[in-house]
Amino acid sequence: MKYRLQYYFFKTIHKISYALGLISKERYKSRKNKYRIRYNKAPINLSAKEDYLNYLLDQNHKRKPESFVDIDETNFVRRNSDTKIIAWYLPQFHQIDVNNKFHGQGFTEWTNVTRAIPAFVGHYQPHIPYDVGFYDLLNPDTFKRQIELATKYGIYAFCFHWYWFSGKRTMEKPLELFLKHKEFNIKFCINWANENWSTLWDGGNKDLIFEQKLQEGDDEKFFNDILPYMKDERYVRINGAPLLSIYRPQVFGKDRFIALTKKLRNLAVLAGFPDLYIVITNAFDFSDNPSEWHADALVEFPPFGVRADRLVINGYINPYFHANVFDYAKYCREKKYLYPHNANVYYRSAMISFDNTARKGFSNNGSVFLGSTPLNFQANLEDIIFESTQIHSSENNIVFINSWNEWAEGSHLEPDHKYGYAYLKAVRNALEKARTPLNISAIENCCEGISNPKFVINCVESLGDIIACEPIVRYLKGKFQNCYIAWIISEKFKDAIKFNPNINEIITVSTLLEADRQCEYLHREKDFICVDLHYNGRPSAGGGIHSNTTNSQINEYNYYSLNGILSAFSLIAGLPPLHDSPIFWLNPGSEISAFQKFSILSKYIVIHTKPSESIKEWPTNKWFRLINELINSGHTIIEVGLENTIKIHNSHFFATANYNCTFHENAALVKRASLFIGVDSCFAHIANCFNVPSVILLGSYKSFGKHTPFSNYRANRIEIYKHEISAIQETEVLNAAFTVQKF
Repeated sequence: MKYRLQYYFFKTIHKISYALGLISKERYKSRKNKYRIRYNKAPINLSAKEDYLNYLLDQNHKRKPESFVDIDETNFVRRNSDTKIIAWYLPQFHQIDVNNKFHGQGFTEWTNVTRAIPAFVGHYQPHIPYDVGFYDLLNPDTFKRQIELATKYGIYAFCFHWYWFSGKRTMEKPLELFLKHKEFNIKFCINWANENWSTLWDGGNKDLIFEQKLQEGDDEKFFNDILPYMKDERYVRINGAPLLSIYRPQVFGKDRFIALTKKLRNLAVLAGFPDLYIVITNAFDFSDNPSEWHADALVEFPPFGVRADRLVINGYINPYFHANVFDYAKYCREKKYLYPHNANVYYRSAMISFDNTARKGFSNNGSVFLGSTPLNFQANLEDIIFESTQIHSSENNIVFINSWNEWAEGSHLEPDHKYGYAYLKAVRNALEKARTPLNISAIENCCEGISNPKFVINCVESLGDIIACEPIVRYLKGKFQNCYIAWIISEKFKDAIKFNPNINEIITVSTLLEADRQCEYLHREKDFICVDLHYNGRPSAGGGIHSNTTNSQINEYNYYSLNGILSAFSLIAGLPPLHDSPIFWLNPGSEISAFQKFSILSKYIVIHTKPSESIKEWPTNKWFRLINELINSGHTIIEVGLENTIKIHNSHFFATANYNCTFHENAALVKRASLFIGVDSCFAHIANCFNVPSVILLGSYKSFGKHTPFSNYRANRIEIYKHEISAIQETEVLNAAFTVQKF
């Protein structure tokens, strides 16, 4: 420990000296390496060092390791319904004057790639190309082979990084060559890599080669430079508008960027296009809503946004290695790549792997995402393709991949000596698997030849889900008129379905695990058909993981992409997606008893503030201010629920928890309300059942950004969504309340 403290002390002193200009960059680097070797020591474990040396010797002696996957004999044949896979493309694999000047004569990206070595056991370096080899992008044959491979495995387009600095271009020649050769049969688009270009490849402000800035007239100059590409019939368009990706909008500042987008759109229209489709990346943790920057959508650019846990490497580590290591295997296993975005429209990007130590591992802060495999990548791609097909139209059903050829970042679809064509094969596998439609006839097929089928509905643990799924009972009764329906439900939630006349039997259990066993018994012993409304992989409160094989691709990370709970859960069960308005069957005496407790009220607003999960809560202080504003405007407020969370002492404020109201009495009060205001909860679903004018407050939930819990459309319901629910303002709620009461 004492050695490390000395190392960090001297390193910090000299870093400050360099920042203040007291020492040169070369002297700073020299001293940093000197102190790293001298002080950043640990006791040498000879066994660990031997393991490391054996690992180095074992890396390249096999011509084809076990992980190598050979090329497919057949080609992928695209269908119009297939997701469009766009791969980011780096055009730096050729000599340019500026690289010769700053990095040495003959420098290309291959220079970085070939100098990499493993820093510890299990570190995959170097990445050596296979098939296309160490190519030169100024050779047309290189492009021909790349396109053959890309289309063979289902890649729809390349998105070329475009380097443009106030009229100065670099690395433009490969794309000029591509434009010239019309026989290069693949779609393409442009990503303006609008950041500073430095010798460190970090977009920073030190050691600049090109500075990124916008001067007067640059908007038009930029557009005129890319216009010939956009006019090419191979250019990617969405509803006729050319797709332009812009890497870092924040570099220009919000006001300047908005002015830029307006100018570019106007110029696009003048050039004969209906518009320009502008997407901006989440690079450098950009998290604003793209619409606020006058862009059409957000596109992921991993590893930005990849929140993987940091790993501590045990064993021997090359003392010159200076990079952060992350647990990418765990990240993929937990499907953390399905995270919410603050965007109305967004496009996912699958990350193959990421390891930029070929550029930075021994000279600057690099990153290694350990645990990248073709199987992890395929699972990632399958998930985001499924999501894309649900949230996008066929026109913009697009998924990106990072990347086609970022060899110095360890992120490439192109074949290498370790995996061969495995990552390309994963793309094809994911696309072909996505062609398997959801099974919406599973229940109907189970009923073939049965005149009076018996169904058992398995929907146990969430009160909101249970209320939303009531139309499934009516659907079954309507399609199979003489059927018998049992519903397995948690004991504490049975009141939600107790008075439904279409349910023949209610079976109560304690957990989903117990419900699963009951379903198996009823199917095996009494020929019941299980209508399973729980998604595959759902954890049970009693332990264990629920298995649903009917449509196993639906899980906790994507079910909200299926147009609300009812639609999603009917698909999970193997039924067509349902969109009916649910019915809540009240205890006949509950309305009378409720209004005996609140006999003085004739017109009132109902609120519900306490959802079952804290992530859905709106701040108490905002509720407090909203309620006081409503009371001051002459309204009476009733807070429904089992808990009084808002403590207001006013003759116009009531909380049903203080009156010992039953669940059905709470529901009866919701039914008669002039307006419902609440978060996503069971009472929001009850308000939906009774067609009560409603304002629902929503924020990001689990992996879902903008979403709705409701499958039916109602003009008298307004859903206010913010990426963070706490960002919803009281004035927004008041305005929505005023609007919705008009219907």
